[in-house]
Formats: sequence, structure tokens, C-alpha cells
Amino acid sequence: MSEVTNRFLQLNNSRLANTLELMPSRQRPFIQLMPLLFHSTDEIFPGNHSRHVPGGICNYIPDSETISQVKNIWRSYVYKDQVFQKYDIEALFLMGSCGTVAFNAESDFDVWVCHRSGLSSEELQALRLKAPEIEKWYEDKD
Repeated sequence: MSEVTNRFLQLNNSRLANTLELMPSRQRPFIQLMPLLFHSTDEIFPGNHSRHVPGGICNYIPDSETISQVKNIWRSYVYKDQVFQKYDIEALFLMGSCGTVAFNAESDFDVWVCHRSGLSSEELQALRLKAPEIEKWYEDKD
């Protein structure tokens, strides 16, 4: 990786750590689970209702804390490495005031899901449905 890429990743990791520190404790698990929910096409997770659901984030491997949180919610879940021919999700970005001095416990956040070009119309539709289903799952569990 280039030095610029490394600095970019370090800055964003620092912003994520600061955001998690300031975030209400009930929101933290969602932020930590979100990459796995978009990465995985496991039918146990919200939004994975079709064989067309895009998945896979390049170089993403959930850590043990994430797996533990998942098992607290979905007790039967067993993490298995998934093999993807292509990684459909290129990036997830938290948008808005998170990571800035304006962020506070009342702030909301938006997520940008960046996908690879060339997804089929069925895959795009499945991704369009997956994102709000993840959001609804989170809101319903509170």
C-alpha cells in the first residue's frame, strides 16, 4: 500500500475510534456489525432474501468481538469464510457529523454503500432492499 493510502486508513481508523467513543452505547454494536451485515450473504442476516444479494468487502475479516456480538443476537450463527468471485461492496462510509467535533450523542449518521460497477439490475435491486432492511432490523431491536 502507498504511504498516502496508509495515512488515509490511519486517519479514518482514528475517526472511527473517536466516533465509537462518543456514540451512545446502544449504537456502537450496530456500527461494529454493519460491515459484516453488508459483507455476508448469509440468510440469517437482514436483507439476504435472494440469491442476487451482493456481498463481499475486499479484505474484510470480522474480528472476534464482532463475531461475539453476532452470536449474542443470532445464537445459531457460525462464522464461515465466504468465497466471492468478485467483491461487490467496495466501501462503506459513515457520513454526516460523525468523526467531527460537531458529533454528539444526539447525532444521527448516514451510510454510503459503494458498490462495484457492473452489478446486474437484480443485484442493484437486492442491494437497494438490503440497506433499509438492515436499518429496520436495527430500529426494531431497540
